Amino acid sequence: MNSKIFALIGLLLVTSCDTQPNVRPPVGDSTGLGTDGVLKSQEAIATEILSIQYTVGDAMFQLNNTNAIGFVAKVEPLADRLEKISKELDALGPFPAGLRDATIKKLDDAEKALAQVLESKKASGLLQHGLLQPEAAKIVDPVSDKYFSAWASVMMKAGLDIEAKSEASGMDANSRGKNKP
Repeated sequence: MNSKIFALIGLLLVTSCDTQPNVRPPVGDSTGLGTDGVLKSQEAIATEILSIQYTVGDAMFQLNNTNAIGFVAKVEPLADRLEKISKELDALGPFPAGLRDATIKKLDDAEKALAQVLESKKASGLLQHGLLQPEAAKIVDPVSDKYFSAWASVMMKAGLDIEAKSEASGMDANSRGKNKP
């Protein structure tokens, strides 16, 4: 389970990078601009993504061997909602640049806040080290896997995914500069 916590923190960290400039434009009118309804839907989704991320981050910090069922009860509906958001993004397309940048900034701020809480809990001794017991892991792992899968899909479809950011920065997966034609 610790690897999933680090994966969540890693996902939050990489959302602070720039995004891919050649992402397809959002669905819109004949001028290529997103319609007001599409933009409002995308803004609502961006707000919901941030809310979900805060809620899951909080649940991850509180997770221990005695509250695995509570974790599942909190995270499973959020994973289901992310799956629906992913389908909504199929119709809406990726976020326009301004919304994408603002969302990335807010996700980056969330990641920084998460890191501060982590450091505070480490310093105070409140952070429990160690893995979940096998019984608790059996309860938590399927929901965590579902959440991370849905999260990755939403991030990709919204234009906030890892690959887009590495492409935009001119770096490959190993943080080496790419040759540009």
